[in-house]
Amino acid sequence: MKTKIVYSLVSDAKDHFLEQLLISTYSIKLHNKDAHIVLVIDEESNKELTDDRQKALVYVDEKIVVKTPELSKKSRSRWLKTSIRQIVQGDYLFIDTDTIITCDLSEIDDIDGKICAVLDRHLPLDKNQRGETIIKQCKRSGWTPETQDYKYFNSGVMLVRDCQEARALYQEWHNIWENSYQRGIDIDQPALGLANRQTGYQIRELCGVWNCQVLGNGLRYMYDAKILHYYNSDSRSILHSNPFVFSNIQFQHQIKEAGYQLTREIKEMITSPLRQFATSYEIIADERLEAFTSQVGSFIMRGYKQKSILYRLLNLYVRAVIAVKDFVKSHK
Repeated sequence: MKTKIVYSLVSDAKDHFLEQLLISTYSIKLHNKDAHIVLVIDEESNKELTDDRQKALVYVDEKIVVKTPELSKKSRSRWLKTSIRQIVQGDYLFIDTDTIITCDLSEIDDIDGKICAVLDRHLPLDKNQRGETIIKQCKRSGWTPETQDYKYFNSGVMLVRDCQEARALYQEWHNIWENSYQRGIDIDQPALGLANRQTGYQIRELCGVWNCQVLGNGLRYMYDAKILHYYNSDSRSILHSNPFVFSNIQFQHQIKEAGYQLTREIKEMITSPLRQFATSYEIIADERLEAFTSQVGSFIMRGYKQKSILYRLLNLYVRAVIAVKDFVKSHK
């Protein structure tokens, strides 16, 4: 495999990004023993790699430590991610830490395209459940997608060739992110969307199997998925509990407690990731999905989680209405 695998990491003992990195890099080497894994890490995070935390880099072949501006941890991660093309030499496949690789990735060497990525949540904006929210984020960043079916790319997996076009796109991406950061938009994908437009739509669409977004319309790509992307922080995960086991912080915490060692049980889970779903869950679509992801649905779910007074009153009201209806039916 000629294409490098690149990760970026901004982390300390309070989060679980390092544990995710360990899982992902282990899964890479499991199926791609000759893969060259590069970790780009900021100075502050590198200082945090003490004692057991250092063990999490066992599958990393090259570490590049970068000095970043004095920003919050979250902002440093965005700064680093949008700078990688200017830091790493050669062709690379960038992969977010919250991923599991399922097979040999060597065919990435032969994919045609200078910059390639998968659509965010596998859908153009007009079909994307979060399309309206994404458009609002883009507007706050200073631009608006031209068409409703605009192809908005996920930055979690990107094939990037060592070429002038890729360097230009990354420089534009970084500059736009810095400008949007000043506007209070501390996310990288709206900036990537505008950078893609500004540089003449250089990003070519990759098949969804290269970035199967497990919790975002990825089910139809899952059987053939090469990379499972299970999301670090997803606004739809209102209850902070997901049907995919790897998505849950409780699972990642086990690795931390084990001293950043992968137990036999965890290795077996990584070997068969498509089996790692909760025993009880439902797949919803169409109208039910719209209702669940709507503002009303989100409000109700947050109320349920917090056991708020408004939720309890609404629950009592609904139960009373149902009881009255049942009583009327039974006395007809």
